[in-house]
Amino acid sequence: MARAAPSPFGEGLVMWWASHDAPALTSFLAVPVIGRSGCTIGALAFGHAAPGMFTEETERLIAGVAATAAIAMDNARLFEEARELIAALESSNRELDQFAYVASHDLKAPLRGIASLSAWIEEDLGERMTDETRQHLQLLRGRVIRLENLIGGILAYSRAARNGAERTLVDVRALVGEIWELLSPPSTARIEIGELPQIVASRTQLEQVLMNLIGNAIKYNQNRKLLITVGASSETSGCYEFFVRDNGVGIAPEFQDKIWGLFQTLERRDKTESTGIGLSIVRKIVEAQGGRAWVESRPDEGATFRFTWPAERVGDQHG
Repeated sequence: MARAAPSPFGEGLVMWWASHDAPALTSFLAVPVIGRSGCTIGALAFGHAAPGMFTEETERLIAGVAATAAIAMDNARLFEEARELIAALESSNRELDQFAYVASHDLKAPLRGIASLSAWIEEDLGERMTDETRQHLQLLRGRVIRLENLIGGILAYSRAARNGAERTLVDVRALVGEIWELLSPPSTARIEIGELPQIVASRTQLEQVLMNLIGNAIKYNQNRKLLITVGASSETSGCYEFFVRDNGVGIAPEFQDKIWGLFQTLERRDKTESTGIGLSIVRKIVEAQGGRAWVESRPDEGATFRFTWPAERVGDQHG
């Protein structure tokens, strides 16, 4: 039995979906449905018992319907593929998180054992230990601490931009004050906190960004009078531009792009203990928010790190 549907082109015209025992057709119109790739993914076919029922205008109209149908079918296919990819990515991210956690735990455990063993050796040797041996053991414990920090940094980088789903109202000025207390800066360093907004954001991620920038200013300017200024410009184009400025040693132009890479440091690790991951985390988090991070600096004239952040407020939240 033929299956047909009513048509907008007048009584007597049918659109045939199957045609095993269809009536004889005198007029016939078929328009291919062509996808974005250029391949034919279907066709629209029309028939009528009377002759001369399909005009050029009718053909143009059906061609437009076919084009719309092609877009809808392509979009449906792409949506389904995107949904499958997102599900696969979420599963992969969960597996990576689990792997990073297990790897971090399994790598740190023997390191703690090495540190404890060195302390026992030092205790057992007592007065028999030479200055050279004591220095070697201290160097060993320092390397253990460096490896622990490196493992922790890699774990933090793997989770950056993905562990801050919680969004809350953040008083950025108060947050900077808390970060300063947590960092326990030396007496030679002081901070000036300028005008800072209240925004809706992941507190954890914003804290990571500011703590890395303020912490770096302290770390690379030891034993000198240091002034750190934190502030933000007025909102423009839906974003705030935050800055962390210091009057420290500065950064030469040829290193200003390099410092954002993983494991990149400006000084030898035996001079300034650093994993070289902090600024990579900063840029990863900021770019995940749709912003950007950069530095302005000259040697011996301090450095200003800037980043943009969405100016989301309480009333802007949805859901």
